Amino acid sequence: MLWPRFNGTGAAAGMAAGTILAARLTLSGLGKVWGWHAGVLGLALNVIVGISVSWAGRGAGSRQGSLKNQPFQKAE
Repeated sequence: MLWPRFNGTGAAAGMAAGTILAARLTLSGLGKVWGWHAGVLGLALNVIVGISVSWAGRGAGSRQGSLKNQPFQKAE
């Protein structure tokens, strides 16, 4: 995901949440819910949690004056 504010904490939280959801659904015999595979639902939760946690925390985009994590801007 290319978003300067996305951080490792958000990625880890998203992976954990998505993995737990997909595993619990699969192990409980609900491989598909409303026609959606458990892995797809886990991926959706992964993205939602990852963005939410990164948005709530201090991501790389919160540093002002830094061009390190902004690849589409030219340094002056």
